[in-house]
Amino acid sequence: MPMPRSNSPAVPAPASPPRGDVLHSMLAALPEPGLLLGQDGALVACNAAAAGFAEALAAEAMRVSAIAAAAGRARIKIALAGQSRWFDLATAPLDDGRLTLALAHECTMEQNLRDALIESRLRFRDLVEMSSDFAWETDAEGAFVFVNPQTVLGFAARGMIGRRPADFMIDPQTAGAPLPFDSVEPVDGTEFWALDTERRPRCLIAVARPIVDGEGRRTGVRGMCRDVTEERLREADLAQALQAASVLGHILAAMREAIEPKAILESACAAIVPALSAAGCRLYRARDDGSMWSAAGMGFPPEGLDDASLATIDPARQPTAAAIPLIAADARYRRFVNGRIVLWRLADAPDWNQADRALLAKVSDQLGVALAEIGERETLERLSATDPLTELLNRRAFAERLRQHVARAAAGKRAGALVYVDLDNFKQINDRAGHDRGDTALKAVALLLQRTARPTDLVARMGGDEFALWLADADARGAESRAKRLIADAAELHRFDVDPSRPLGLSLGVAVFDPKSGESADALIGRADAAMYRGKHGGKGRVVMAAPFGVEPGRAA
Repeated sequence: MPMPRSNSPAVPAPASPPRGDVLHSMLAALPEPGLLLGQDGALVACNAAAAGFAEALAAEAMRVSAIAAAAGRARIKIALAGQSRWFDLATAPLDDGRLTLALAHECTMEQNLRDALIESRLRFRDLVEMSSDFAWETDAEGAFVFVNPQTVLGFAARGMIGRRPADFMIDPQTAGAPLPFDSVEPVDGTEFWALDTERRPRCLIAVARPIVDGEGRRTGVRGMCRDVTEERLREADLAQALQAASVLGHILAAMREAIEPKAILESACAAIVPALSAAGCRLYRARDDGSMWSAAGMGFPPEGLDDASLATIDPARQPTAAAIPLIAADARYRRFVNGRIVLWRLADAPDWNQADRALLAKVSDQLGVALAEIGERETLERLSATDPLTELLNRRAFAERLRQHVARAAAGKRAGALVYVDLDNFKQINDRAGHDRGDTALKAVALLLQRTARPTDLVARMGGDEFALWLADADARGAESRAKRLIADAAELHRFDVDPSRPLGLSLGVAVFDPKSGESADALIGRADAAMYRGKHGGKGRVVMAAPFGVEPGRAA
């Protein structure tokens, strides 16, 4: 096989003996790796074919020298560049035993193929042993002509020969699809029910292939069967388990079809309530401290109870309050409780039975996975929308949300204002006090803006030392007043000054949104940004009001 390229440096051959040295000439002429080893195992010389791995090969050659001396040949493995390579190694003493000639023939592919063949044989044997409980063959009339092993379903194999498989089936006439023993097409994984010697139902799964003679006529069927009764729920539990699986599948399908976290949980409630014949449901999510908060629900809580009291129900006790049948289960993900589900029925409804509790346990398991996925999605969304240093909105998220706020303001004919903020003399803090000090200053600016903002406002770091503040329902006078107050409050930033003559401060540009103007959010940002730069170039530490949309730049305040 082709030699893998080695990252090991080539081992140079020792100084060549005189040109007439036949031994070294012979070594150099060998097409495959060849080595000369000294009595102490040291590498004396190697040919070009062994360059790059001669030392590794020599070390293994000396390690198996006893085997090589006795048998003249040994198979060795060496690791090169993270790969295992196999060599057939032959050694011979030279020069009265003072030297050893080691010839190596790479057999990596042969060894790998041999290992794969051994593995495949073992795997085939295991698969055959695991795949079937008995093998069979039927003739053209459908009667058994071969059955192995000696006992099948308690019947002696010799007693089954000549009989038709239908003799052992449960109601074969109503089974629907033809039995695999009579198939004219290949059968893979067909299940059917048979009776054992004690008349107990046994579920069998079959693989079968028709037997065809040289003229294409079907002469019988050959196949294997495996008893899967213990893997199937049977008798009364079978129907109950199938119903529970169907209900659970319906609930999971309803959750998968929803997209938003709130919609996922509301869909789960809508599916769980009828599935468990409940009057109502509450789904809770766990906080970091273990307390629960209501995330979704359906129906009104029982009289005398509310969402808060339902969240405190201990699932282990399964209480009944005010004669109302209640049931609860914790949702878990990786052993940690991350939610809870609480259900209730009407006072005259039957209490919860064991089947209800088993189904609720399966639902709560899936709910735990869903809550974990919702939490991870919310975390990713928060990280993708947040500036990692200040934890404010980043530029992309701010622009997206500003478009929504502007659209709502236009639809509701309500004003608003955008304040674009740039720090004055910030660069010298980074240059002279270090970036850690600069980061601390940026965090302080973020807190200052957050204190100014109301719950309906938006605050963002636009990048570097630039910030933005959307003031909902603010007219020109209100926006200018709040901007001036922000300039005054920025005096607290002087604690970061490195040069009193160039204090850290703010330059603000304010653009007021007119709901009748048709102005876009991007245009609004552009107006506020331009006003900020006019103030910065006009002396810093100022508030500049942008002219109305479509009008030439306005005045400085």
